[in-house]
Amino acid sequence: MQLCGQVGDFAINVTHRSLGPALLLQRTTFTPVDQEQLTLCYDCPPHERGLSTFRRLKMSANCQMHRYARASPGDRLIEKRLALGM
Repeated sequence: MQLCGQVGDFAINVTHRSLGPALLLQRTTFTPVDQEQLTLCYDCPPHERGLSTFRRLKMSANCQMHRYARASPGDRLIEKRLALGM
């Protein structure tokens, strides 16, 4: 068994974002991998701009992920009720 991690979303309001702290935070999230506490860490940036901090850290994408979702019958029922104003 291998212990791995996923780099979570750093939900920072766009008006408060700054490259310096973003790089420090991003670099820190990979420290457990560098210290061999985790086998690997991965991230799934939502768009190309989400890779900017990785590029500055000399990291590049090495795979592609696809997300799939299927609406459940409950979703349609909720939509119908909301449309009726209930």
